Amino acid sequence: MPCGTRLLLGAGLVVLCAYTAALWMTRTGGYWVTLPERAEYLIPSATVLYAVPWLKPQREPHDFDFVYRFSGAAMLLPGLLSLSKNVDPCCSGVPGRALEPICQLAGLGLSAGVVFHGLRLGRGGLVNLGAVGFVVFLFVRLHAWWWHWMPKYLFFLVLGAIAFLLLLVFRRMRTQLSERASK
Repeated sequence: MPCGTRLLLGAGLVVLCAYTAALWMTRTGGYWVTLPERAEYLIPSATVLYAVPWLKPQREPHDFDFVYRFSGAAMLLPGLLSLSKNVDPCCSGVPGRALEPICQLAGLGLSAGVVFHGLRLGRGGLVNLGAVGFVVFLFVRLHAWWWHWMPKYLFFLVLGAIAFLLLLVFRRMRTQLSERASK
């Protein structure tokens, strides 16, 4: 990539990931138009995208590594969220009701991993993407745990308190990231 066109690379990677997911879905008997409902087909190619900077020799500029990681995480987290909400237990020995929280907790862990990897690399984009994924997975999990038995006013009060605490944590991480960038 001699011109340094990161945006075009990112768009191409996202389209390539979606194409391979749709191709795999049609090979297994699905209809490609239903890909947004069955986004778990994105997970393998998104994982490969995230791992490409570790697999290839370091000949390209450092920013292209970020584009690969960001594109992979941006496709992996929604695919995992889709898998957690549209569980198909036929492919595993785990019942569907038990597989849903496992996928959501895995999404929490992976999004937190993206945040910490972004902090380690000093890449604010990865930190932000991981933080958004973490908040989405956390709120989906809290909804599943508390919505039916907790009074709604209390649920939203607790949700607001958690959001406030997360803002404090994210502010601290942003300060650490800016201090690391200034060194």
